[in-house]
Amino acid sequence: MRCVASDSAEKEFLFHVARVAVGTAPFMCELLPRVRDWEHVFRLASQHAVTPLLCQVLSPRVAGKIPAGAMTLRRVASRRLFLRNSQSLAVLMDILDLFERNEIPVTPLKGPSLAFQLYGESDLRASVDLDFLVRAEDVLRARDVLLSRGYQTDFPTEPSQQAVYLRVRHDLRFTREGTFPVDLHQTFLPAFNRFAYDYGALWARLRRVRFNDRNMLVIPPEDLLLVLCAHGTKHVWGRLGWICDIARLLVRFREEISWSRVDELATPLGAQRMVSLGVLLAHDLLDAPLPEAILTRVQNDKIAVRLASRVSDPRNPWPLGVPWPISVLGPHLFFLRARERFRDRAAYCARLIFFPTERDHAAFSLPPVLSGLYYPLHTLRVTTKFGLASFPRSRA
Repeated sequence: MRCVASDSAEKEFLFHVARVAVGTAPFMCELLPRVRDWEHVFRLASQHAVTPLLCQVLSPRVAGKIPAGAMTLRRVASRRLFLRNSQSLAVLMDILDLFERNEIPVTPLKGPSLAFQLYGESDLRASVDLDFLVRAEDVLRARDVLLSRGYQTDFPTEPSQQAVYLRVRHDLRFTREGTFPVDLHQTFLPAFNRFAYDYGALWARLRRVRFNDRNMLVIPPEDLLLVLCAHGTKHVWGRLGWICDIARLLVRFREEISWSRVDELATPLGAQRMVSLGVLLAHDLLDAPLPEAILTRVQNDKIAVRLASRVSDPRNPWPLGVPWPISVLGPHLFFLRARERFRDRAAYCARLIFFPTERDHAAFSLPPVLSGLYYPLHTLRVTTKFGLASFPRSRA
């Protein structure tokens, strides 16, 4: 494991907590006496989506080694997690039943289902909403089903606007008072990210697993690895929990995963570097297992190695923070460097600059006859935003 420097014992402790994802948490006993601010530990754990792992580490067997106040924080966090996970699981099962009754195939993304798939139980991974992948041809029916259940959405009612909305949005958000938000995904990433998955082939190879006394469709481990690496790269690997997911997948499916199949999926997408980056972070930071040949290959990708080093740069506010000074362009620059093909980088930039998004449609409500104006309005908005705000903010 490559040791990541940090500016406090609290951060270093939480970093080692994350190694529970691969089954070990070294140096824990040595670190416990050095931790002083336990409230800060729990804040960091929440920020980086590893509170369930922290609560598992702070079991009653360490109660005599930490202040009583820390165990109180642990009990409060555990109770909150239990309630949230129970509610999330209940909503998940309700939505799955709803879609099954209406004969709409869906597969859950993230949430309790991913926790079960990676950890074997739904209580060891934090989540804030519920995401489902739905076939493009079923989006409108799925919308109607959720609306009938009392959910609300910003999906337009005008047919002419619906086509534009579906073209610019990769997901549709539904909310209902007193319950979890639900996101329906047509695709894994927005169109400008140039991640053109073969969704028809994916639906054909989804697996059925038994979950909470029912059958559920899940994504095979090779596809899941690719999707999780793309998601983490899109968000600059700003959460430790995302790296834990990769590490846990590499542990859980160590004997099952086909690396040649991963290559077959990633190569047409120009996404091999994203996979290299994700597994390199999981291996170097959390000691996740990798076949020797795969480790050698990813280490030979010098750009992936540099990106991983930036993610874990100890000069960051958090060892796994944003690898550039905070700016609007930072995440885009990171994602561009993570693409190995020039045509993907060029298309990403072109779509980012010239193609309207849902934000444009939300900001400017134009009649269908003037819809072409969204293109110059988008370009004006984006160039203004990046031109004025893309420079790093000075630090006081």
